[in-house]
Amino acid sequence: MAGARFGAAAFAAAAVVALAAAAAPIAGELGAEWRGVQRRYASVAGRPAPGVREVAPTGEPERCLTCHLGVNDGAAAAGRPRPRGPHPALLAAHPPERDGCVSCHGGAGRALARAAAHPATGPDELRRGPLLAAGCARRHTIGSVAGDAPVRAGLATFVELGCLACHRAGAVDATTEFGPDLSAAGRRGSAYLRRAVREPTKVFPGTKMPDFAPALGDRGREDALVAYLLTLRGSPPPRGRGDALAAAPCAACHRGPKPAGAAHRCVYLREHAAELRCAGCHGAGVPAAAGDCPAVARRRFICGACHGGSRG
Repeated sequence: MAGARFGAAAFAAAAVVALAAAAAPIAGELGAEWRGVQRRYASVAGRPAPGVREVAPTGEPERCLTCHLGVNDGAAAAGRPRPRGPHPALLAAHPPERDGCVSCHGGAGRALARAAAHPATGPDELRRGPLLAAGCARRHTIGSVAGDAPVRAGLATFVELGCLACHRAGAVDATTEFGPDLSAAGRRGSAYLRRAVREPTKVFPGTKMPDFAPALGDRGREDALVAYLLTLRGSPPPRGRGDALAAAPCAACHRGPKPAGAAHRCVYLREHAAELRCAGCHGAGVPAAAGDCPAVARRRFICGACHGGSRG
């Protein structure tokens, strides 16, 4: 009898432990911070809390809208102020219910806990300030939208500092490939990239890479360079693609006369128009576009920095 009573007690204790283990995740979920956010939102907005909200604009689930409620309506979400600056226009063009949040802002879209959803650095870091422009360049050709000005400035700095002399970046092959391929450098996060640029000997012992801190100067120039590097998140295209781009004459893409008054879409050509316009060398007698322009050919390798498909 004593053995039977002991067995029954042991079974009851095991059942209590099992029930407690099963109930723990449920209790944790009931007290999850996102539920607190939604309760505060519901009291302010005068509407029921919607529960977990998920969108998948690129096939990857995002749950950011579970906490970031009311971003496109007039209600204050959980007591937070409404977005300022360019956000209203950007939100109108890119509604988060359709386009999600991660492609522009970064972050771990699957996570529901604040600390996990907003990593400070690394491949899923939350982008703010000038670094937010890196999201534009993942969806648009550099220079085609107003919001990517920091990335455009960073690309110019990347070229001016001679980075392409040692590093491949997408379809752009290095002149002499001393350094590592940067086609996926953006997956390392901004903190790593800042250190690699400013203190390369500490990050890469024995490297021949110079310290670019003096050339970068103020924080704004560094932010712009890091914003451009963050756009490099994909696998590099096959070898030779950049060479084919560099070898093609202008006429391969540009046939016939350009319409009068039309602005060129390439930001690099627009910004260097004084050096590259045909009339600068040929005056009024611009030749037919049958061959290649030597002035353009010398800079053709830069095309791959925007058009090389190195953004994931």
